[in-house]
Amino acid sequence: MSDNVEVSRAELDTLRRGYALLDRLWTDPADGLTVKKIAKKVEPTLKVPDLDLVTQVSTAHDEKFAALEKQNTELQERLEKFQTELRERDEDTKLSGKFEKVRKDFGLTNEGLDQVVSLMRERQIADPEAAAALWSRNQPPAPKPVTSPNYLPASLDIMNQFGPEEEMKQWLADPLKKFDNEVAKILSETPM
Repeated sequence: MSDNVEVSRAELDTLRRGYALLDRLWTDPADGLTVKKIAKKVEPTLKVPDLDLVTQVSTAHDEKFAALEKQNTELQERLEKFQTELRERDEDTKLSGKFEKVRKDFGLTNEGLDQVVSLMRERQIADPEAAAALWSRNQPPAPKPVTSPNYLPASLDIMNQFGPEEEMKQWLADPLKKFDNEVAKILSETPM
């Protein structure tokens, strides 16, 4: 049997053009690998050393790349978490500084500050100073200090009238005499 086959000139030209086209596609730097993958997909027994080498290298590369991508994702999440915690800590520091200023400026106790925080949450007030001003405005006025009536002495602090040491010496020396003197002084101040 002979290797020669008879074909018409048109068929030969078609075969040559097809071979040239396939050769250009097969060796094309941009799309050659894609053509080889398609050919391997259509004919799985086809031996394509370039494609096999690329597959081996890309598989190893893909595994390393996937591990790096996973590590990068984990690092990115840790960084975001750290930044969030840092931002929250800075905000907490600023807010606690504002609360201390409010406590000092408005003379609030812990209970009063807790009520201001509750008011902030309830009315959605972001500024502690504004909330403290509103809270203090809604509080009943502090009772005025009680002043003594006119018919009693202005002060019952008998220990500081002559100075604490002199006063104490008089009380210790003769308590009855000092008592009589104090009663007489109080009665003399009382209008009749």
